[in-house]
Amino acid sequence: MEQYEKETGKYAIWQGKITEGFKLWKKGEYDNKGNKERISVYITNENKAKWQNFAKIHNFSTISRLIREGVDFFINEKSKPFNNILSTLDVGANVHVSHKLKK
Repeated sequence: MEQYEKETGKYAIWQGKITEGFKLWKKGEYDNKGNKERISVYITNENKAKWQNFAKIHNFSTISRLIREGVDFFINEKSKPFNNILSTLDVGANVHVSHKLKK
């Protein structure tokens, strides 16, 4: 157990019980999720219901997957040089730019 705790930086016994990570490590099947970190999100029951409904309709296996993909999408969109509004402009047509920008 000491070797496991030294190698992984995790506890072998947590709240009086042997951890699943230690059991896997002992079998040689170490869980390589060690490079991930848990993030908690506190939301109202109303928002939770909305998210669950959306996840169910759009075939997301879990709310966690919905959140991960939503955050990735947001980051990718914000990283685009001209963002959404300017990228939808049709430069070839006679479009009044100020009208498009007001939308």
